[in-house]
Amino acid sequence: MGRPARYTLADKTVVPSVTTILAILGFNKRQLMHWAWKMGMDGKDYKVVGGDAAMVGTKCHTAAESISRGLPVPDDLLAGLSHEQAEQVERGVGAFRSWLASTKVVILESEVSLVSEIFRYGGTMDAIVRLPDAPENEVQVLDFKTGALYPEHLLQLAGYSQLVEENRAGKIVTGYHLLRFGKEDGSFTHGSYPRHLEPWQMFKNARELYDLQKKIERLV
Repeated sequence: MGRPARYTLADKTVVPSVTTILAILGFNKRQLMHWAWKMGMDGKDYKVVGGDAAMVGTKCHTAAESISRGLPVPDDLLAGLSHEQAEQVERGVGAFRSWLASTKVVILESEVSLVSEIFRYGGTMDAIVRLPDAPENEVQVLDFKTGALYPEHLLQLAGYSQLVEENRAGKIVTGYHLLRFGKEDGSFTHGSYPRHLEPWQMFKNARELYDLQKKIERLV
């Protein structure tokens, strides 16, 4: 799941990523706090569960990325896992394969890194896809997640949508797909969302706040 270390404009200016911009709103911290709270409510120590949970989710994510790129699943995917964890990963990956087969989603590009010269940011989305009955110019953005899904993920996908339309001439993003692998058990769920204006408006506001924060930091 390698991601580029930085994004640069045509003039070599380094710009923030979609996730870096959204971090200013505190979303990542809220997600982690909610997960830690849930672990506590279930009688589990999040510090103990974290490593194992991350391993299962990460393995599912790795396999899904390989499949979406038309590559074989890594031979060592299950290395280091317990028997139970290996079964969880296999179930999650199998569910993802079944989803692909049933929906007949066409994966046009995978691990797509793009930059917006207009709004001065970059991002890497897991895939650009097209529904089987959609016109050639209508595409959707797909992203894999481990753990819970949150409304703020729509802001992330809205940022990606601008990147697609700005860099892929004639393409229109009509919706989003969030494919989730459970942290603890590798369970697979799929969320499909039509594109709305509000997430993009909020992302643009976060982009402006990011620049303002950097200016204020330089005053101290």
